[in-house]
Amino acid sequence: MSLKAFHVAFIVLAILLSGWVAVWGLTAGGGGWPPILGGAAVLVGIGLVVYLVKFIRKMKDLSYL
Repeated sequence: MSLKAFHVAFIVLAILLSGWVAVWGLTAGGGGWPPILGGAAVLVGIGLVVYLVKFIRKMKDLSYL
């Protein structure tokens, strides 16, 4: 597995994790930190998606092998 493939896989896993934290935080009952963490996770997820798209565009000439 190349470094590029590992990097893409790691970023995809981070996006999935931030999505899970966002759903958990925004659906947790009560107030306090969970809604704040959920909102932050949404922003982090959006940032990771933007980063992934830019990374793939920048590294398009390199192979995944």
